[in-house]
Amino acid sequence: MKSIDELIKEDIKKKYLKEKFRNIEKNINCCPNKILCCFTKCCKHCSKCGCKCCKNHFCCNCYISYYCFFVLSLLMSLSLHIFDVGSDIFVLIDLYTKDIYFFSTCLGIIILSFLAGSIISCFGQTKPDVRPGELFNNTTDKSKCKRIFDLFLGFFQLGIFVEAYYSLKIGEKTHTFVWSRVIEGLLESCPQSLFQLFIALKGADTFTILDMSRYYVSIGISLLNLSMVLITFEIYRYEYERRKGYIPIEGIPKIIMFSPYGLVLTIYRLTEISSRMGLLGCIGYMYNGYAILMALLFDYILSIILNYIYLKGKVSKGSLLFFAFSKILFLPAYWKPFTTRLPGNTDKEYYYDIYHWFSKYLNNGIISVLLVTKLINDTNNLSFTIISISSISCFILNIPLLYFVILWNRTTIFTLDFFYIRKCWCPKRNNFNKFKPLVCCNHCCSFSNKIMDTSSNIIKDTSSNKIEILSEEDNIVI
Repeated sequence: MKSIDELIKEDIKKKYLKEKFRNIEKNINCCPNKILCCFTKCCKHCSKCGCKCCKNHFCCNCYISYYCFFVLSLLMSLSLHIFDVGSDIFVLIDLYTKDIYFFSTCLGIIILSFLAGSIISCFGQTKPDVRPGELFNNTTDKSKCKRIFDLFLGFFQLGIFVEAYYSLKIGEKTHTFVWSRVIEGLLESCPQSLFQLFIALKGADTFTILDMSRYYVSIGISLLNLSMVLITFEIYRYEYERRKGYIPIEGIPKIIMFSPYGLVLTIYRLTEISSRMGLLGCIGYMYNGYAILMALLFDYILSIILNYIYLKGKVSKGSLLFFAFSKILFLPAYWKPFTTRLPGNTDKEYYYDIYHWFSKYLNNGIISVLLVTKLINDTNNLSFTIISISSISCFILNIPLLYFVILWNRTTIFTLDFFYIRKCWCPKRNNFNKFKPLVCCNHCCSFSNKIMDTSSNIIKDTSSNKIEILSEEDNIVI
């Protein structure tokens, strides 16, 4: 029989855990299924504060709920979107007084992006009665007035704020919020950053430091915005498939950034987009703007020809036209997720995209050789030299990163042997540990081993298959 003091202590612990983990059914964004971060023992000065937690000996822990992590993530995504669009408009105003041709091109890119956003808002606006965990359902019962209203909201970039409100309401990013960010990044962030980099390199000898800083800040925000969009999109797609009852990687409920795979994916996205924009911008500086169009056209046509040869004319004209149009979205970067398929895609259809990397790397390699030749033989300004060297370095680093991303997904998406993906140098292995979260430090909870069971308020230690509540004297040390 337990003594009264022991029963009282257990009751206090249960009440404490119930209050502390009332939102634990939601996964912490950075460490899924985990309970709290950075718990420390009572400090020497706790007794001076006189708070209730110190009287109960539950003090000096830093607990951040999932919802707080989610709000910070949402605000970061929204801030990147606002600064990206705002910096582009700021550059647009600056171009109005300098070059009407550049101003018209910049305005056309912005209008194209705004039109895409308006279409997404018109046909995919989230319903007011949305619930967390729902699958995507196209709203077909809206009136014409409502659709026109949503169309204008999307065009003037107000639809993203509506989606952010619904996201805060349900505690997760809505489907329309994620997809609108992806389309905005591909159709606006990439073209704008490339165009602004071309202008900045061309005017490096005449622009003031203020002008150069304005352009490079806008370019940096655009590149960071698209990188984070594609990473978030992969996390979203994995979570979406899990909701449908399919877990691509057994034992991994969620893809997170603080894991070996998440870190490699993050660096891969940053180097992929930075090298692509930098190399194209530099080749435009070497020759003219038409050189950029020629490089993109070479990449696009080569990818289409290789895919058509592989398909051997077995597709209809309608499918071929759609396939050709979809390849335009691959010109900035490979935007599809690596861990899950997009709706309607099969393993073979994913292998059609392998030619994308072949054509892109061939394109980037040719440009890199031209840049190295110019760097060796000519005297160049500082901006061109720095961007050329950094872009070539990112391109070289991007190749092994792509290898590891594909290698760790050999059991999910890239299961077939095709072209340069072979068992001899890209074997199929169980890379479960590459997707597990990293342990922060010795003074934090072991994120990879302890999971909270909300039904019984008990902490499970999955590393040893034991279920226990860890405590030290009167303090809960988790």
